[in-house]
Amino acid sequence: MKTTDALERRYPNQPTATGKRLKTLKGARLDLLQKAAWFGDFPSDHGIKALALAGNINEKKNSATLTDLHAEIPKGYTEPFLCYPPKLFPNPEIALPNRRLHLVHRLSSSAIQFLKDGNRFVERTGGGWTHHERMRSILMWEFYLAHSQKRDNTFMPHHLFTDALQEMLIPFTFKNKEYQINLRWDDDFILDYEARQSLFILEADKGNEVNMTEDMRRKSEFRSWLQYREFIGRGLYRKHFKTDKAAIVLHVFNKKAKMENVMALHEKWTDGKGSNYHAYRLDTRFEEPDFAAPKVSYDNYFQPWKRVNKPDLFIERPQD
Repeated sequence: MKTTDALERRYPNQPTATGKRLKTLKGARLDLLQKAAWFGDFPSDHGIKALALAGNINEKKNSATLTDLHAEIPKGYTEPFLCYPPKLFPNPEIALPNRRLHLVHRLSSSAIQFLKDGNRFVERTGGGWTHHERMRSILMWEFYLAHSQKRDNTFMPHHLFTDALQEMLIPFTFKNKEYQINLRWDDDFILDYEARQSLFILEADKGNEVNMTEDMRRKSEFRSWLQYREFIGRGLYRKHFKTDKAAIVLHVFNKKAKMENVMALHEKWTDGKGSNYHAYRLDTRFEEPDFAAPKVSYDNYFQPWKRVNKPDLFIERPQD
């Protein structure tokens, strides 16, 4: 199999070992692998920033570190610790892959075993090569990286504050009929502002759900709204997470029209009152199904989130 294209550029999915022996995986490298277990696949820029945050401040060296983790096989293991999602390079013999999708990193099976051997691996759902899953993982990486820019609060991903599932069977009523249907959200985290804490539920909206259907077995914006009214509005999350913290649902949309539509629906379903616990932001980086691996953005952390007929929300600040 060819390892380079016509310009003698190496195919990234066929890394060539240099014979360099990886140092013991500790410090920034170990921290990067552990965060990848927490949050999922990550673009190069996110990996470089995470290495810098963990103490390696030289970005060129951090880029080389990512290359080493792809090319060098640590002693005692059968493959490098980073790999590329298989669908990133469907056919390595057709020139170089689309560089817009280039360089998204994933833990290899050897890396997962290494973390398990050290009791550092976190089992989590998801991880597939889908538009939705990539959107979720990038957002979680960026919440973590952004909070670290100021360090005036503490960021806690799911496994550091609860062993509860990221789903719950929610009882609700529609047209005098009672239902119990599972509500599953994309991710969650806590921000500790010292004086108080807030729980954030992430919903990465890729725009596939219908507005409303009479069949409650089919997922729709209306069914989700009914379920969140019970889960957050009436406090079921407190029992689920064993917490008394305030909770807010963060809806991230990849299309402006979809966000405006959902906000209008929520206004209608609350009789114009809106809700304190639903917040909305647009992120057009994720608009295309095969969106480019983006550069790190801190906007979703530091910029305002819209609410329906309520003041904007800033998640970096303590919530009222």
